[in-house]
Amino acid sequence: MLRRKENCQFTNKARIVWVFIVVALLSLGILARVVYLGFYNHQRLLTYSKNESIRYQNTFASRGIIYDRNGVPLAVSTPVYNVVFNPKELLKHSDLWKYLIAVDYLHLSRQSLINLLNKHSHSQFLYVKKNLIPSQIKALQNLNIPGVDLEVNWKTFYPLGAMTAQLVGFTDAHNAGQSGLEMAYENYLNPMYGKRKVIQDAQRHTVTVLSGLVMAKSGKDIQLSIDSRMQFLAYLALKDGVELSDAESGSVVVLDVNTGEVLAAASYPSFNPNIVGEHNSRHTQNTALTGSFEPGSVMKPLIVAAALKSGTYTKDSIVNTSPGWYFIHGHKVKDEHNYGKLDLAHILAKSSNVGASRIALSLKRNELYDFLNSVGLGENPTPDFPAGSAGYLPLLQKLDRFSLATLSFGYSLTVTTLQLARAYSAIANGGVLYPISLLRVTHQPKGVRVLSENTAADLRSMLRTVMKVGGTGMLANIVGYKVAGKTGTSYKASKGGFNKKLFNGVFVGMAPLNNPKLVIAVHMNNIHKDKINFYGGIAAAPVFSLIMENSLRLLDVPFTNMHINKLMLSNQKYLKRLVARI
Repeated sequence: MLRRKENCQFTNKARIVWVFIVVALLSLGILARVVYLGFYNHQRLLTYSKNESIRYQNTFASRGIIYDRNGVPLAVSTPVYNVVFNPKELLKHSDLWKYLIAVDYLHLSRQSLINLLNKHSHSQFLYVKKNLIPSQIKALQNLNIPGVDLEVNWKTFYPLGAMTAQLVGFTDAHNAGQSGLEMAYENYLNPMYGKRKVIQDAQRHTVTVLSGLVMAKSGKDIQLSIDSRMQFLAYLALKDGVELSDAESGSVVVLDVNTGEVLAAASYPSFNPNIVGEHNSRHTQNTALTGSFEPGSVMKPLIVAAALKSGTYTKDSIVNTSPGWYFIHGHKVKDEHNYGKLDLAHILAKSSNVGASRIALSLKRNELYDFLNSVGLGENPTPDFPAGSAGYLPLLQKLDRFSLATLSFGYSLTVTTLQLARAYSAIANGGVLYPISLLRVTHQPKGVRVLSENTAADLRSMLRTVMKVGGTGMLANIVGYKVAGKTGTSYKASKGGFNKKLFNGVFVGMAPLNNPKLVIAVHMNNIHKDKINFYGGIAAAPVFSLIMENSLRLLDVPFTNMHINKLMLSNQKYLKRLVARI
């Protein structure tokens, strides 16, 4: 019993000794390693620390894509690459220069490379080439030359170029929206960049990704109301119309009358958003939304609409315009001819200033003013669009009788092309004003009734007379559909009055007459008087005709009028000239 106890004590002591020995050996090993690292391997670790280090790196994601209503991309963000040299490092590897010289897009000869590296010999970062697409940089990636790196960036490209540039807008060097819808929806389209911890070598090549601290998130896509086919058509027709009429510029809007969606909004001249040098062009604004002007006689249907709504007038009411002129406070209001007694339809067909102004002056001031407000005049229809204009509708108390008279035929106020299209859309769709949308509408929007269905129908019939022989809108007629609309011509405002050598030419119309689908407004800016086509019925109406006819066909709207007369045939010859030039 005693012996067993002694053996047990001996065994425990032996175990303690062995544990002590093991711990001592481990401690000596660790100490030896520390001494070795501290005194014998210092230089190697120092070199390693210089060559590789932990850094925090931004990670990128794509900007949201802008699509048209049919899914056609109008703005696409894609990765691009910048070639970066470290001259200080690259000078050590002259034996590899021949591979850089062989890369075509770098445009380097041996001598130019030597000059470049010597000039920046103390630099470790030098941009050599920017904005290369992925297919271009594969050869350079495979070379893996010390002192040569590729920096990843994102850039947005615009497939339709100038045709959508002023509406879609463009981004800057940091891919942030700077104009148009790119700017309006920046918070929606802009991606959220991330951050990660990496180990990089001396050339800043990532060796190992340690962790992702914040995940990058791509921007959200948006779908516009724009139909790129109509935008294409509208832009080219407008371009040719501006050149044929020798106007300084022009704008056009195609509007869906039943939803308020803008199917096309173009202005000309434009710019190429894919060329950075054109981003400062004076043509970056979409003047269909941002440019206001005195509209001329296209105001007259709105005056007649207010008169019918008031109950003071009916469609059969007669207005005496004899002798073709009259004075208000010493100012003369006149027509081109003495038209005598005219009903409301023929006041529009003859575009009588005397008739329209007599109607305006006979109405209660607040009735007329309230109606103009109700159809969106004086209100910005696209408040989110950069530099979108509300035009100018003077305060009621500032309108004297002469100002009220001139307002009836399109002076004393200013409007945008979009505002005109919107106001006429209420006539086209049966009396409802819808909010304007530049985004595709997914459900029927809520509109505000501004006219009765009967009044709107009467106005469409009146506007049809403008298109007939003797009316000012004959050149707006198209084969296959009946059109209703109004022409307008006005002097350009200038300092202290009007420039009577420069004109605005305008046409606003709708089709098909029996059930309008579209309203199109066309504005031609700064047409010279010495040109025979300075009138809206000559400069703007044919542009409307070309866009409307082809847009209705794009929408598969059945023909409603197969009657073809000599007037239409002559108009088609004019339009063929436009098409031939496109």
